[in-house]
Formats: sequence, structure tokens, C-alpha cells
Amino acid sequence: MLELVGVVHRYESRIVLDIERFQVPPGSGVAIVGPNGSGKSTLLRLLALLERPTQGEVRLDGAVVTGTSGARRRVTLVEQRPVLFRGTVRENLRFGLEVRGTKGTDMNRVIDNVAGRLGITSLLDRRRHELSDGEVQRVAVARALVVEPDVLLLDEPTSSADRAAAQTLYRALAEERAAGPTMCELLPRGSWLPSPPRTCFGSSSRRARAMRG
Repeated sequence: MLELVGVVHRYESRIVLDIERFQVPPGSGVAIVGPNGSGKSTLLRLLALLERPTQGEVRLDGAVVTGTSGARRRVTLVEQRPVLFRGTVRENLRFGLEVRGTKGTDMNRVIDNVAGRLGITSLLDRRRHELSDGEVQRVAVARALVVEPDVLLLDEPTSSADRAAAQTLYRALAEERAAGPTMCELLPRGSWLPSPPRTCFGSSSRRARAMRG
């Protein structure tokens, strides 16, 4: 369980997020939608442990997350405009596995498996300049999945994709969630989804409300 408890977050003197409790239950799919300025991106960055709240706690499996807890290895964020490393797509997917000490044979098996599930096998030998923005987003999702995070956070993962490509990716993510990580996605209003997730709506009062999709 990844959760925020009693969180207030400020940039200088301005409150950008005020949440009594927000939970991402294990095995769930949570979508964050709402108007601009309601704190959606800030909420995602706090969940990704990229920022520490001004006050309140971030908890993972009931334990308060600290800078030395190692929780960052269990939570992965795919940003809206992901940056790929130099080299091929395969080399991008290898990076996280190398950091975790995965051996070569296992590494290639994992990469080929994830690439096949996300439909990017044909892209493995390409470099960044040979990819469309939509393909970069799919590669970034694959790069996150190969390290098998407990929680996968996605910031508008199909913002650069056309409707058909977006539907394909969302179906793939739904299949991944059924067998793999908990997912929390920041989505624009009107996004097509293969199945209704649990949904959090940001509001103009800066207080997020958890609702059933």
C-alpha cells in the first residue's frame, strides 16, 4: 500500500496540495484526473518519492518513507515527456537491470519478454532520433516495467499517441496490471480506458477526493 497521510505541500507560501489521506491499494489501478492547477502532478511526484511533502507522511506498506528506506527502488515513475539515454532502445531497457545486477542471459530474456508485450520488439535496435514521440513513451513504459516495480506511476502515458496507439497501450497496461504492479496514472479528461479504474479527482479547493470509477 502506497499512501499519503495528512499531507500539505507548498511552493514558497502557496499551498498546491492538501490531502487528508490518499491510498493506492496493492493490485489496484488508480487514475488521477481533474482540472489544471488541482495538484495532480504534485501528487504524482510525492507518490514517486521525488519530492518530500512540506508536512505529513508518505507511507509504503505502513512504514513511513525516509531518504534511506530504499523505497525508491520499489516505485517507478514514467514522466509525460520521458528522456531516453544515449544508445539503442535495448540499451535503455538494459540500464535498470544492470543497476540491479541482473545477469546477461536473464537480462535479454526479460527485455525481449517486455518488448513483446508492449509491441516494441521492432524498435529494440533503434536510437532516440529514429523514434516518434509516441514510441518514446512506449519505450519509457517498457523501461519501467523491466525492473518489476511494486508500484508504477504514469504521467499521461499516451499524450503523444493517436487514439489507436493509446488504446493499444492502455490494453497492454491493463494486462500488465492484472499480473504485475499496482498502477497509478495521471490522465487528461476524456481518456479512453479498457476498464474503469478507481479514480481520484483533483478539485479547485486543492483537496483530492477518492472516488470509484
